[in-house]
Amino acid sequence: MSDKYRMFKNYMYNDLGITKEDIKNWTKEAVKEVALEYITHHMDDWDIKRTAERGIHIALQDVARDYLKAMVKDDYELSLKKK
Repeated sequence: MSDKYRMFKNYMYNDLGITKEDIKNWTKEAVKEVALEYITHHMDDWDIKRTAERGIHIALQDVARDYLKAMVKDDYELSLKKK
């Protein structure tokens, strides 16, 4: 840990009384505020149908890929040879 960092950390904790918990709580509050502001101002641009379709499409791809892998691995063996 650098001396500058240690001095800054000690200043925040000892002189200002700011703890890691304080910083975590402030960060959570700030993220909530920014997310709420973003949703409020950009909700008209968001298409819930398109978002749902994309999520379903991705989920189906994952299920199909896993099913095909399981089906193929029992019946086939893949081997690679260097040319």
